[in-house]
Amino acid sequence: MRGSPKSERTSKMEPREAVKPWTQNRSTLLLVGGAAAAVAVALGVGYKYLRKSETHVRVGVVSQLLVHPLKSGKAASVPFADRCHPPWADG
Repeated sequence: MRGSPKSERTSKMEPREAVKPWTQNRSTLLLVGGAAAAVAVALGVGYKYLRKSETHVRVGVVSQLLVHPLKSGKAASVPFADRCHPPWADG
């Protein structure tokens, strides 16, 4: 007994057979690939030059730094702070 036509259509095919329709017309494949690359480049350039640039605005001046230790909870004044990131992040 033979399988139904549906099972024959869904059977596994060789990788070369799966790629064969794409390689029949190479100029169309190159045209589609080139158009996709051009769109990707245009989107990247458009994003780079058309996005809103970030501006930094000075909002104030720091006059006093207070550190709150975990044990006492009472604030201690410090003359300066030289780290704003964890010590293990030095690189």
